[in-house]
Amino acid sequence: MNEHENLTMKKPIRLVGISGEIEKEQAPEQIGLLWQRAAAAGLLRPGQAAFAAYYGYRDRLANRYRVLVGIESDDDPEADQEALVIPAGAYATFEEEGPAIEAAQRLWRHVWTRWGQRDTRRFDIDLERHEGPLDHARVSLLIGVA
Repeated sequence: MNEHENLTMKKPIRLVGISGEIEKEQAPEQIGLLWQRAAAAGLLRPGQAAFAAYYGYRDRLANRYRVLVGIESDDDPEADQEALVIPAGAYATFEEEGPAIEAAQRLWRHVWTRWGQRDTRRFDIDLERHEGPLDHARVSLLIGVA
């Protein structure tokens, strides 16, 4: 895993995708279903980065929150889709390569258990960026920080 560095995102990113309410106890299954629905809707395309945005946190323990899985787009969302703007600002960034699901899980585990600056996390919006095939992706995790 590449150690974190702080990044200032200079301009917002607009995502269009499939979203849902997530409960901590069922998070892997619920988020997996969002990825499946986004793929079935034709949102996930080879050669194009895919995103998972985490937002609407109910508390700092992330017991309930929302996730949107989709792509960067200025298009209007379809009836069962949603648009979400990731604001410009300060983010701690982490990167991992490997099978996409395992890479993302390792990144999140690191943030929750080993990252020494957890107290700077804003808990407003966080972002995963997936590039490459599922069996060997580069996953970047951007955590909103104060």
